[in-house]
Amino acid sequence: MINKIGKDKVFIIGQTKTFSIDFYKIAQKTPESKIENLVTKESRASNQWMSKQLAQSGINYIDVFDLNCSQGRCDYIDKNNVPMMFDKNHLTKTWADSYVKHIRASVGL
Repeated sequence: MINKIGKDKVFIIGQTKTFSIDFYKIAQKTPESKIENLVTKESRASNQWMSKQLAQSGINYIDVFDLNCSQGRCDYIDKNNVPMMFDKNHLTKTWADSYVKHIRASVGL
């Protein structure tokens, strides 16, 4: 199906981080510097698998998994105290908007 459309027109947006409990519970009790350790191994493995498989197939993959990380530091609460997620794996609107901005730039929109 993707080959019929044209690989250059199809972009797969990758896995976001997931947690085993709702994020707000984590954010209430865990220092932000320790939150990265609570990302599920399954979500990380899923992202790595998709990235590798799609690259081998020549399909455009937009990796957003570590979009909240820069220079070895991962942010989970923004400068306005908005948390990254509102449950185990869904971005809050503020964070989703920033991810969309990155995705649009990645595809040239």
